[in-house]
Formats: sequence, structure tokens, C-alpha cells
Amino acid sequence: MYRVQLNGYAYIFEKLGMGKIGGLGLCYYEPQGDAPTVAFETVLMEDGFVMPFKAHLKEIGLDAEGVVRPLLKEVRRYAGMVGAPGGRDGCGDCGLLGKVVGMVG
Repeated sequence: MYRVQLNGYAYIFEKLGMGKIGGLGLCYYEPQGDAPTVAFETVLMEDGFVMPFKAHLKEIGLDAEGVVRPLLKEVRRYAGMVGAPGGRDGCGDCGLLGKVVGMVG
């Protein structure tokens, strides 16, 4: 999920001449225990609250050129259009959007 975002940051970082990226990673935290079910007063402290978290580290594949360049080409293609592209056949969201545009436009 974060592959494009992190490779995008790496692409920008390198294109700005800020250095060479050696790898990408994501760190995220999940609450532990039964914090959502305990009484609110039991987790309050004078200076905040207590909630244990578990850290997760995930390596993300570094391929800034390979991930970002094709997306930039796609953006350029859309940016050069005179109007919005047509929806895909059978796309439910496209049909709903068409109805909304028909009502307000």
C-alpha cells in the first residue's frame, strides 16, 4: 500500500540531489491489550494516558524509477486531455458518477 508513496519520496529526494536512498521501510504501531474495553479512568495519568503499542517494521522494495516513471507518464497523459476520460464498461462507480454529473451539470 505504501510502495508508491515511499518510492515517490525516494524519487524526489534523489532528483533534488539530496543523496542516494539505500532502502525503504515502514514502521507502524498497533495498540495492545484491551484498552478499548477498559474504563476510561483506568488509563488516565496526570500527564496523559497509558496505552501499550507493538511496533511493526516492514521493508518496502526500493525501485523509485520503476515505480514512479510509469505513473508520471500516466499523469502526463491525463493532464493533456481536453476533458475527463470516459468510464470503463461495467464500472459501478463510473455509472454513479455519471448520474451525479447528469443531475448537477
